[in-house]
Amino acid sequence: MSQAFTFWEGIPHSITFDNLKAAVFKVLKGRNRIEQNNFINFRSHYLFESRYCNPGRGNEKGGVENLAGFVERNFFTPLPQADTWTEINDCLLERCLRYARTYKAPGTKISVEEAWQVEKKHLLPLPKRQFDCCRRVEVEAAKNQLVRFENNFYSVPEAWVGPHLTLKAYVYRVDICKSIA
Repeated sequence: MSQAFTFWEGIPHSITFDNLKAAVFKVLKGRNRIEQNNFINFRSHYLFESRYCNPGRGNEKGGVENLAGFVERNFFTPLPQADTWTEINDCLLERCLRYARTYKAPGTKISVEEAWQVEKKHLLPLPKRQFDCCRRVEVEAAKNQLVRFENNFYSVPEAWVGPHLTLKAYVYRVDICKSIA
């Protein structure tokens, strides 16, 4: 989402979620949720309000289920071909931008892109720095200079054996650094 906020040049005041595990630790009665700590930090950094759909209530999602088919037909057909995730993302972004320039916003005479220019004036401003979206785990390197994380091993310099280290797991990479004392 932080990349979306950057692209949009702002943050919506409120975002509705479908109880995704990255955000929700436990579903309580009604619309109450216990959120994951890292998601609370993320939401607090960007200052948006989170709302959640009730489990098993597809009618609350306002057509989101149908949008999955729309996205598949309009942006994943033909299937993007690329060597890297960056190339795939660039291809999909270009397809989305082309659509926004070409098609009218439903119920209007203006393009999706023009409607977006009106809408984005209502976004919250971006913070000065982006949130570091990763999973943080405190780890220690074994004598063989390896750190284990989710059944994978990562090597570190010999000087890092023993002291506490911080592993940051991102979507596409893992960083290991010395913990600040």
